[in-house]
Amino acid sequence: MKDVIILFIKGFFVGVAKILPGISGSFLAISLGIYEKSIIAIRYFFNDVKNNFKFLFPILIGVLIALVYTSKLVLYLFDNYYFITMVIFIILILKQIKINNQKYFFISFILGLSLLFIDSNQVVLNSPLKLILVGIIDAFSMVIPGLSGTFLMMILGVYDKFIYTISDLTNLNHLVININILIPILIGDFIGIIGSVLLMNYLLKRFSNVTYSVINGLALSNVLVMIIKMF
Repeated sequence: MKDVIILFIKGFFVGVAKILPGISGSFLAISLGIYEKSIIAIRYFFNDVKNNFKFLFPILIGVLIALVYTSKLVLYLFDNYYFITMVIFIILILKQIKINNQKYFFISFILGLSLLFIDSNQVVLNSPLKLILVGIIDAFSMVIPGLSGTFLMMILGVYDKFIYTISDLTNLNHLVININILIPILIGDFIGIIGSVLLMNYLLKRFSNVTYSVINGLALSNVLVMIIKMF
């Protein structure tokens, strides 16, 4: 029972990091010692269903509870202290970045700057397929350390819609509307998690140093894009 509670608490903190723009939940999962275990448990879930389920389930519940309740806090901070909140998020990202391989770090940094050319005002989520795509992007950012799914949602102009939907889940009057938004995103999350887990499992085994350099380059470019878009 003690192990279940500990996994739940760790999942809760990962969920808190997941909802905050600029903070990588997977980076936090690494520091909490559950990242690689989670990757392996998902990758080889059907090889040992009982033990993998016992490991993953409390983490998942912790993440889900954190998403619902932390979203209300984030909304309050954005509504009342937007600039200060964004500065804190940027500082938190910078503290996580490390350079392992300068060549691949620089290449991924330049590629990450392409986010500057995305006009969030032109992104219209008017179909389930687009929401599924958002879920896939979100899932890849959840699994890949250094990428913040909520920040990418901000760049795409869908973060506000996502955070308001999550915070409004307990409002039964809007239940149908919220479910219609969340189900396609969850489908995308499922597809993206499977794909990203297989990808990260392969890359970390064969190209660990290069992989982390690419991740950190993208993370730093995300910071620069975030600062530019703030002004």
